[in-house]
Amino acid sequence: MDFVVPGSLDQCTGGSRYDSHIVSGLSSLGWEVSVHNLSGSFPDADDVALKSLSAVLNSLPDGTRVVIDGLAMGGLPDLVSSHSERLRVLSLIHHPLAD
Repeated sequence: MDFVVPGSLDQCTGGSRYDSHIVSGLSSLGWEVSVHNLSGSFPDADDVALKSLSAVLNSLPDGTRVVIDGLAMGGLPDLVSSHSERLRVLSLIHHPLAD
């Protein structure tokens, strides 16, 4: 399973700690989890974020299970949607975005 997060799991934020806990839990249950740290700004995604997420999604083989942190997915929904036919995408929403 691939797990996509904005920035690094080492960041001292609630979201990063939450994601880290989920990754640890999945690993303890026997899942092999590959974490992909995205560059750029989220949730108001910039060009760096777009290129970073695009590179990760393009690198994954068809049928891959991929969990995308909601902060990253919420910033680039069209990009994620364009891969929804070939990837098994799940968004992990732990803090809904609002205006």
